[in-house]
Amino acid sequence: LKGLTPIGLASTNVGQFAQPFVNSNINVFMDRYFTSYSTVQHLLEHGLCNVL
Repeated sequence: LKGLTPIGLASTNVGQFAQPFVNSNINVFMDRYFTSYSTVQHLLEHGLCNVL
């Protein structure tokens, strides 16, 4: 997602994969490896939900 501060390869990948779906209110499914508080917060700010 644009504006996402790179905090690791996993979070960067989540942002890149989610970019086409910004503001679509879809659920993004990921495991603990790809999850961090800042990643989840950024997804929510861009209209995406996180499901672990």
